[in-house]
Amino acid sequence: MTPDEESIVAQQAASPEAHLFRSFWMAGFECSCQINSAGVRLDMTSALQHDVYAAEDYRRIREMGMAVARDGLRWHLIDRGGRYDWSSWLAMLDAASEAGVQVIWDLCHYGWPHDVDIFSRDFLERFGGFVAEAARIHLERTGAPGFWAPVNEINFFTWAATRDLMFPYAFGRDGELKRQLVRAVLTCVDPAVLAPELAGRAFDEALLAELPADVDPCGERGEFHTFVWDAPGFRAPIDIEVGEVVERDGFVFCDVGLA
Repeated sequence: MTPDEESIVAQQAASPEAHLFRSFWMAGFECSCQINSAGVRLDMTSALQHDVYAAEDYRRIREMGMAVARDGLRWHLIDRGGRYDWSSWLAMLDAASEAGVQVIWDLCHYGWPHDVDIFSRDFLERFGGFVAEAARIHLERTGAPGFWAPVNEINFFTWAATRDLMFPYAFGRDGELKRQLVRAVLTCVDPAVLAPELAGRAFDEALLAELPADVDPCGERGEFHTFVWDAPGFRAPIDIEVGEVVERDGFVFCDVGLA
């Protein structure tokens, strides 16, 4: 880093409450690693040679005024039957740290170890162990906690992976796959488009079946908001209880607390 860049990073590190991220603009490096419709494992990090030129790539985005990036670990390369080989990630992690780039790391970008059934309990346990170990290594190696995107684009992935676009080609298992990846309750609804009594309901197939046709099933237009209480990246589910429902500022809110 140049002296000016080091000064900026040092200032932001000294006052993290003022700047959660080091720059407004964020770069992104393609890191998908799914098995495609032809049954071929993709590795976009390798295809773009970002693993080879990571240090140069990070320096270039700093030259463009960006100090934050999305990037990814390749779980299928790191996890060898429950044993970890971090060599495919450590050089990238070190390069980002050296360049002063704050990375939001994808942990599962459509790909997972070949010996794990995504619908099994083993998937949750293996992924939880992988996430915890990645977080530990990041902290030990950089001296700072990491930023993470545990499962990339759950809604799109569920859609593609339950058709012939992406492994496991699980036709008809949309709801089952989504529930495997995230469990949530509705904590806020817009009563202009949804019934107020949906606040506090579980985000599941029954609720999705009740949504009006013009409501986005992901709440992308602000129709509702959720609290996620379980996902593969969690060490254990959060034991919650649904509390009081109140209307405030034109929206209906449901309190969620620890059980």
